[in-house]
Amino acid sequence: MSNYTKTVNFAAKDSLPSGDAAKIVKGTEIDTEFNNIATAVATKADAAAATLTGTTTFETISDGTISITAFVDEDNMASNSATLLPTQQSVKAYVDASVFSGVADGSISTAKLADDAVTAAKLASNAVVAASIVDDNVTQAKIADDAVGADQLAASAVVTASIVDDAVTAAKLASNAVVTASIVDDAVTSAKIADDAITSALIADDAVVAAAIANNAVDIARLNVSDGSSGQVLTTNGSGTLSFATVGGAYNSWLVKTSAYTAVAGDQIIVNSSSATTITLPASASAGNSVTVKATGGGTVTIGRNSQKINSTAADGTLSSGSGTQLVFVDATIGFLQI
Repeated sequence: MSNYTKTVNFAAKDSLPSGDAAKIVKGTEIDTEFNNIATAVATKADAAAATLTGTTTFETISDGTISITAFVDEDNMASNSATLLPTQQSVKAYVDASVFSGVADGSISTAKLADDAVTAAKLASNAVVAASIVDDNVTQAKIADDAVGADQLAASAVVTASIVDDAVTAAKLASNAVVTASIVDDAVTSAKIADDAITSALIADDAVVAAAIANNAVDIARLNVSDGSSGQVLTTNGSGTLSFATVGGAYNSWLVKTSAYTAVAGDQIIVNSSSATTITLPASASAGNSVTVKATGGGTVTIGRNSQKINSTAADGTLSSGSGTQLVFVDATIGFLQI
C-alpha cells in the first residue's frame, strides 16, 4: 500500500525567471504525477465498504467512541483491557470455564428454599413418596379431581368415615365391585335400579307376589295361551292348561245345519235338510250337558251316540222331519237321556 509522493514541485517553477528552461511544465512531468496518483489510489482501500485482501495491519480501529488497538488470544481475559479485541476461541474458552455447571448433590438444604418455592411443576413424577408426607397433611383441597385412582389406594385404606355422604356415585364403582355383603338391608330402592336392569335370571322363583304387580300389567302377551275370538272367555281344563272358549250359559245360540255336524255341550241345532243328516253327540260329556235337535226340511236326522249311550242303550237314535228332542247327559250307564 503506497502513499502518493509528489515528484515535481510545480510551485517552484513560478519563481524562476522567464526564459529559464526549468520554468516550462513538461508533459512528462504531468504524466509522472498522474502515474504516482494512480499507484497510490490503486493500493488504497475505499473509505466506505472497503474490501481488503491478504493481511491487514492497523494501529487503531475506532467507531468514534471505542478504540481497538490490537487483537488478543487470551482464554482467561486476565488483561481486562478496554482496547483489546479477543478472538472467538478465547471468548468460548472463557465462557465455557465460567458458565454454571450444576449443583452438587446434597448442596441445596431446606434453609435454601423460600416458602412456596417448590411448585407442582418443579416435582418430577413419582417424586413425592409416602415417607415425605406428614401424617394428616394431605387434605381434600390438595387432591385434584380424578387424581386418586384405584392404584393409589392401599388395601383397606378407605374407611366409611373417609367418604362424604353421596360421594360414591355409579361412575366411581368398578364393574362387579358391589357384592351382596356390601349392601345394607332395604338399601336398594326402585330409584337405584336402571330401566330394564332386572332380568328374569335375577328374580327368585315365587318372588313376584300379587302386591308387586301393577294394575292392568298382565295382558294377553304375558299369559301362556293363544288369543281367542271376540266374545270368548278364558277357561281352564282343570290341569293348568288355559284356553279361550265361547260361553253362553246352559245353552248356546241356535245353529242351523244342512249337513253332518258334531255337537258340543249346550248346542241347540235345527237341521234343515231334505236329505238324511247325522248329528253326532259330544264324545266327552259331563253330567248336565245338553244337546237339543229339531229336524225339518223333509230329511231324517240320525243322532250319532259317539261311544255314549242314549237312553241306556248303545245305539244311535233317529228323528223324522218335524220331530225334535232334547238330550241331557246323566252318567256313563244311562248316557244321554231323552227329555
